[in-house]
Amino acid sequence: MLKKNGREYVWQNDNGLWNSHAPLLFPHCGRCILKINGVEYPPSFHGFLRGKETAVFENSKDFISFITTDDSDTKKVYPFDFEFKITYRLIGDSVFIDYNYTNLSTIPACFASGGHDSFNLDDEIENYRLIFSDKEIFVQNEHDNIGFLTGNTIPLGEGKVLPLPKNILSNNNTLIFNDVNSNNVTLEHVSGKKICSITFNGFKNLLLWRPLDSKMICIEPWQNLPDLQGQKVVEFKDKKGVVSVPPKKSITFTREIKYY
Repeated sequence: MLKKNGREYVWQNDNGLWNSHAPLLFPHCGRCILKINGVEYPPSFHGFLRGKETAVFENSKDFISFITTDDSDTKKVYPFDFEFKITYRLIGDSVFIDYNYTNLSTIPACFASGGHDSFNLDDEIENYRLIFSDKEIFVQNEHDNIGFLTGNTIPLGEGKVLPLPKNILSNNNTLIFNDVNSNNVTLEHVSGKKICSITFNGFKNLLLWRPLDSKMICIEPWQNLPDLQGQKVVEFKDKKGVVSVPPKKSITFTREIKYY
């Protein structure tokens, strides 16, 4: 839950269609087959972190950190020794989300991460729009019914403003935009009232989704994209957006969500 001035901003599964709220995607986003050092691991959807219980590492009145490390279960699907720490920091009207990955292995490791944050809406989806910080050519990358990319694309216009007509976010359809120029988007009502603003440095793909006709939208910055339907499986480290980390080194990516 996240409330400001009595208003709940995070989806609370009002109609029973999606019981998640803001899952974290790791060690990859979307439908992927991991091939690491020549070994293929079972395909998964959004990785394993979203369904794994994590331990509180540290907390105070304005921040909390959760930590996940490798274990016998993670090694079945992801072979590296690692520590993945997520920290939520409250500063003013913003929540900063830090993704800190430490490679505990003696060999280079690789991963990708992403967000799946939900935002409650008071009105129907078609009465909202997204404002991008830079001009975009909006091209939707189609996906099949299990989440692989089909290779087909649909042009949706260009500019800094993306309307959200009901038909483009229906039937469990996800809008997938790759290599966006912007590092910030603002969700606002057509009246001009702002809901939130999301900054996502280090995440080049942006996805939009909602369950059926729910009064909510998920705004999802991802580092990698799903695999292409029927493509030859390549090494995970060679996939676009996947981050390589040298042995015993760490890397951090930060997202910010500002609520109005």
